[in-house]
Amino acid sequence: MAVSDWRESARLVFGPNAAKSLMRPERPMPRLQTAEDSPTATENQARNAFLNSVAGKLGVDWADRFREQLHRDGRLAAGGWPGTIAEARARVERLLLPTLAQRRMPKATSAERADLARALYAAARQRWLERREIEDEELDSVRSETRRRAP
Repeated sequence: MAVSDWRESARLVFGPNAAKSLMRPERPMPRLQTAEDSPTATENQARNAFLNSVAGKLGVDWADRFREQLHRDGRLAAGGWPGTIAEARARVERLLLPTLAQRRMPKATSAERADLARALYAAARQRWLERREIEDEELDSVRSETRRRAP
């Protein structure tokens, strides 16, 4: 088959500009990810450990800063943890995800973001509950309960 016959066949099958598009110099094909390119289980574990560690530290820092702010306002850091999971999500987006980019790690998936927000929230809540202060009314309530139970 001659070149002109081939072009004519292409024109008939694929349209009038087919010969031009079929004769274009080849563009490099995108490289497929191979087993050597994919992160190993060890790299994934190291990444997850890093993310969970940072989420925990950010949660502790969040609780401590919240407590300090209440003290500056002349209030006790009492009661249950006042933060929300929505605030935790925002902290993950604003503080934790840029760290991934700085370390040239793969972007977090939506499932990872949700897990990180829950981990950050849990760390903040735990820190808050460990360091919360007892209000006078709560202390009086505990004392009266103790007196009622005493024989």
